[in-house]
Amino acid sequence: MEKLRILVVDNNEGLRATLAEVLGTLGHQVVATGDRHEALGREDLDGFDVIISDLTEEADPDHIISEQHRKRLITPIARNGEQSSEIIKAFKMGAVSLYGQRGDHDELRQIIEQTLSYKLKCVDDPALLPHVHEMIEFELPSDLSLMNGVLQYLLERVSKLGIVTPERSNLFIALDEAFVNAVKHGNKNDPSKLLRVTAELSPREACFTVEDEGRLQHAGDSESLRSGESVQDLGTRRIAHLQHHGRS
Repeated sequence: MEKLRILVVDNNEGLRATLAEVLGTLGHQVVATGDRHEALGREDLDGFDVIISDLTEEADPDHIISEQHRKRLITPIARNGEQSSEIIKAFKMGAVSLYGQRGDHDELRQIIEQTLSYKLKCVDDPALLPHVHEMIEFELPSDLSLMNGVLQYLLERVSKLGIVTPERSNLFIALDEAFVNAVKHGNKNDPSKLLRVTAELSPREACFTVEDEGRLQHAGDSESLRSGESVQDLGTRRIAHLQHHGRS
């Protein structure tokens, strides 16, 4: 088994300790910190294969953050309106150092699924859920075997926030198709390319973006997208946008 280096940045002491223990038990080297300034002061981010972070730029707007630290550690926040009472939550998981590696991503898949499983076990305060504005971002090698855990995690979060009832929604199908399109048609099953998945969640709506590094070749490339979704060709990458409004 290949030993990977993992950086965990999370202010939840219990989750941070659990992830360090669980991922360490899998045989990987884990560095865990809850100190924002320590994390943003690290000069060895390129030495980590996987980075898990809950940092947002809003937490310290006056602190100058380098482009590398912003890309690897920070989840951008886009507020829905001017609701200052919103509780901002962020989660970012990236494995950009591993893209381009051909072969088995089984170790990375285990890391993703174990991390997301324990994230889901963190108890949300029901009284606070109506005020939560959550940003989630994944940046992973273009490999469908990594996407099942991501898909299940996103569905669990939208269900927890009360946006959808999974068994009554086509959200699973829409997200699954977007992942398959991005990996197979966008990135042509090329592991040297990345897949970026972002989700903006609130009790009002869920917005998803699935971004690959492929090119739209013709109009037929977007045939499988459903109403309310779109594909945008930005020259160097394709982006699928999905939006789902909460129950009234």
